[in-house]
Amino acid sequence: MRYLIATAAFALLAVPAHADTMANCSAAWKAKAPAATAAVTYQALLVAAEFADKFEFPDDSVKWRKAAATIAGGTHVFFDPERKALRKGFLLQENGSLEFDNTLDISSLYGAMMFGDGAFSAEQISQTVQLIEQILLDKSPSGGSPRYEHDHYFESNPDFMGNPWFVTTLWLAQYYLRNNLVEKAEGYLKWTLEHALHSGVLSEQVNPVDGSAVSVTPLVWSHAEVINTVLDLMKVR
Repeated sequence: MRYLIATAAFALLAVPAHADTMANCSAAWKAKAPAATAAVTYQALLVAAEFADKFEFPDDSVKWRKAAATIAGGTHVFFDPERKALRKGFLLQENGSLEFDNTLDISSLYGAMMFGDGAFSAEQISQTVQLIEQILLDKSPSGGSPRYEHDHYFESNPDFMGNPWFVTTLWLAQYYLRNNLVEKAEGYLKWTLEHALHSGVLSEQVNPVDGSAVSVTPLVWSHAEVINTVLDLMKVR
């Protein structure tokens, strides 16, 4: 077991540990969105360090905690001070400069919320949610939220930012539960169930105008986030 964990942790260390150099890592949407990647890598290294402590390999623990701290020390670049929200990410240019992608992306919020405790601040997360509420959430007749601004994947209607996704809408419900906004969270859980097919199956996305199923149906990920949200709800009920 120790060697399996060590192999995974050393693979993470093979990715440059500083946030400024993580721009080419993959992300939730199979695109470059290193804010989410940085959060996941940060947390994975901390978990690996905990296992190293349990297996009495203190040198590994120190090494992995140091790498996690380096990532945490660089996460400020993921926050856009003008929009007051976490940005999608950036690309490191050959001359050492950073090309920012300031797209508002819910995966950046989710990564920071779920895996970035100690690397991203509560204020950064709450300000990101405020902008999501202004720009993405419930901005179409169907309600819910697309993944990010100008999401053209399976685009149903160009008048809207994108198709609402169950996954992203439920991530926001999970944020509300973490912040004791239980009724608000329950509303989006109810929204999810109302947009399921008669069989109970959930699609990946819904049409922003009529709420019909779009893309893969059923999508296990959508169902998994329902379970995660219900489990979170049970903790506060």
